[in-house]
Formats: sequence, structure tokens, C-alpha cells
Amino acid sequence: MITGMNDLASRGTRKYERFAGIAFTQTAIFEKRSQTSVWGMDSFGSSQTVDDVMVNEMRQLNSKFAHFGGSNTLHLELLRLISGNSILGELLNTKAKLIRGRKVIAYHEVDGEKVEITDGPVAEFFAENDIQELMFRFAMDLAYTGNIYPEYIFNRAGDKINVLNHLQMPYCRTSLNRKWVGHGNWNRGYPDPATIKLIPIFNYRKFRQGKNYRKAAEHFRFYFPFSTYYGFVNYLFARIWIEYANKVPESKLASLLRSSKLKYHIEYPEKYFEERFPPTEINPSTGKNYGPEDWEKIEKAVHLKIDQQLSNIEESEATLMTAIKVDHHGREIRWKITSIKTHGEENANLQGWQNSHDAITSATGIAPELAAIRTGEKLGAGGSAVKNQFNYTSLKLSPERDLMVKCLYTIKKVNGWPSDTEFGALLSELVSTDESKNGKAKEETLE
Repeated sequence: MITGMNDLASRGTRKYERFAGIAFTQTAIFEKRSQTSVWGMDSFGSSQTVDDVMVNEMRQLNSKFAHFGGSNTLHLELLRLISGNSILGELLNTKAKLIRGRKVIAYHEVDGEKVEITDGPVAEFFAENDIQELMFRFAMDLAYTGNIYPEYIFNRAGDKINVLNHLQMPYCRTSLNRKWVGHGNWNRGYPDPATIKLIPIFNYRKFRQGKNYRKAAEHFRFYFPFSTYYGFVNYLFARIWIEYANKVPESKLASLLRSSKLKYHIEYPEKYFEERFPPTEINPSTGKNYGPEDWEKIEKAVHLKIDQQLSNIEESEATLMTAIKVDHHGREIRWKITSIKTHGEENANLQGWQNSHDAITSATGIAPELAAIRTGEKLGAGGSAVKNQFNYTSLKLSPERDLMVKCLYTIKKVNGWPSDTEFGALLSELVSTDESKNGKAKEETLE
């Protein structure tokens, strides 16, 4: 039946003290939170999510627009989460495709049958404005950010809408009085007011009373009890799991590219270099007796060489060879190199990484089979299970479709299209090949 969604994380490295003769570095990520934060803390997880949702309740200093997130840069935080994750982007893309369906059509009922409108002013508007592309963009905005901003361009007389535009949500903010959309670059929180393009929010009642618009916009979102101005995306509820999943590959990559304290334990005599190069011998490089500066220089060079031979990927097959020296008692002065096994920890991280996928897919509401992505040890379920997941998910996304086509009903009222004109998505309904012996894979329905 048819029925009429902080600052970017900055990357750095921490330098650690020498461990048993090997210096190592570990990549770290630090989250910068704005001082305008409700909670005033630098942290990941639930408190940060609450901060991003509730901060737009506050009337920020020198701001006429409701903030989207704790520092008005939640769109960048969402991009950071998505771009660092191996499955979240495809899950959200799949969700957007399911929202829009195969295509969006205008139709009316004739003798109880839904018939697509293929000519006249409605069909011309659809063709001239590339409605299919616009509807997919609105569906993407809903899936990724939870908000839609359509823009209407009126004719010279101001009595009809000629053009429907898509305003990218990251560039839009709603004013505190709900009368304007501020379109600009919000990547630094708040741009120069002179660079913000003001677009009035369309009011149909005032339009009927004679108000002329050259252009106008609307803001559509799902109501969320704790957010006054903006929609909210459910995958943020899995923020901790997304952060965890994003860090596991970074940690493994850092271990491969950098020296790691967990790779080798190297032990050597405390006075090794003093005894190996005693002060009674001459340093051929300087022509003087060995001393503290020489020992320190030689020690650093040896550490670097061992680090390169034992820890670098390109030198992973290299063999470390040392000449054995004996002290004045005839005892060997040797080093001990022990490989530290970390398979258990790595396997635990890998298992946790796989488990995080369950939390992420649950938060998006999209089964991994529908996105053709692999989680855990298997790709997905059989034909009947996929059919049920696809058809149920399509049904569950009906409210999103209603929101996606809402702008078309605004245009219908303004342009005076026939009252029986309706809008809906043409959907594909899967028929499992387990049950369909003739190989039928899908049939189309209209919602």
C-alpha cells in the first residue's frame, strides 16, 4: 500500500621509552571536542553521543542557527566514523537504495488499480528535474544523516515551483526561529556570517495568503525525543563499537609498519658496550680512546640496526649475526633475543572486530546479507532467509519513503496538480528461488 540524522579526529604518534633495547612508536587517535560541549569532556562513547544530540537545545553564543552536534560539526564526525569502517558505508548505501526502491513514480487510481502518470505537467516536472536522482540523494541524506533539505525555485510570478533542488545536509543548518536555512561551509563549526546564504523556509499558509517566494527550502526529519531541531541516525548508538572496529585494523597496521614492543624481548649486559669497547682501546674513527660519547653513539646505531632487521616487514627474513667476545674471565658477552608470541591477543582483537559487526548491522537495521557483505566467518543466509529479510526491511522503511517524497506533496499543492495524484516507490519483492521452481527472482510492488 502506498502511504502518502565535533571536530575531525586528529592523528598523532606517541613516542615510548626504549624497551629492552628497541625503540618503538604506536599510532594513536585523539578526539578533539569543542569547548561549547554540553559535557565539556574529551571522550568517546555514550556521553559524547548525548552531547551531540542535546547540544542543539542550547542557544549558542553569537549563533542564529541550531548546532548540529557538540561543536556544530557532527557531519564531520559521521564522515570519520563511516570512512574508517569496512562495512558501515555499504550498509548505509544499501539502506538508501531500499528506501528509494527501483524508482519513484507519480500515479493515480483508475478502477481500483494504481496507474503511473506518464504525461501532463506532473510527468514533465519529473523528467525536467530528474526526480529519480533527487530522490536517491534524499534517501542517502536520510540514511547517513537523518535529515533532508529540499529547495524550491519558483517562476517569475511566484505562483508555481519550476525547479526542485537537493541541498546537501552537511552544508545546511536550521535557524533557531525555524524561519531560515543557513547554507554554507560549517566544517569549522561556524563560518563568517557574511558567507552564509540565507534561504527562507517555505510556509504554505503564508503562500496562500499572498507571500511571494523566489526560492525557499524545507527541512524534513524524523522526530527524536531528545533533539529539538535535527533528526538522529541510529547507528550512532553503536558509536563505541564503530570506534573499536575502526581501531583494530589501525593497530594491526601500526604493528606491521612500526617497531612493536610486543614483538621481541632483547636482553643484553648492562655494561656491554663499555666491555665490548674498553677505554684502553683506540676508536679508529676518532683516533682517541673509547669513552661515554662513543658508547652511546654505538649503542644507538646497534639499536637501530636490530630494529630494522627484526621489526621491518621488508627485512622480516633477515638474519642477525653477532661476533661473540669474551671478558677477561673468558666468559662470553652475548645478547639474548626472545620472540614474544602475541597470537592470543591478536586473535582476541580479531574476534572482537568480528563481533562489532553484529552491533553495527543491528544499529543500521540492515542485514549484512542484503548488503552482500561478510561478517564473521560466513557471508550470509540462504535464499528463503534473504527473501524474508529483504521484504521485511522494505516494509519497515515505509516511513523513510514517506519523508523522502514529502517535498513532492508540497509541489503538488503549490502547482495545483490533480488532487488524486499520489507518489510512491516502485519496489522489488524477492521471491525465493528455494520456493519458485521456475527461477522467478522478483516481482514488483508499489508502495
